[in-house]
Amino acid sequence: MGLGDPPTCAADATLSLTVKCLQDLMSQRVSAFDAYMAGQLTVAGDLKSAMKLGQLFEMMNHANVQQAP
Repeated sequence: MGLGDPPTCAADATLSLTVKCLQDLMSQRVSAFDAYMAGQLTVAGDLKSAMKLGQLFEMMNHANVQQAP
């Protein structure tokens, strides 16, 4: 997703999950750790890098909460 040419470097990690699982992660209804342990999220590559995604979702949700009326 996005504009421009795709990156030319290799990914640190590749995640496989359903749209529902992604929605649950983004809304923090489930943690990345719990989804991984339940088999709803699989990771190929560097697991530590993949877990940083949870921090991104937390920052996004925090910003959305502060913007809500």
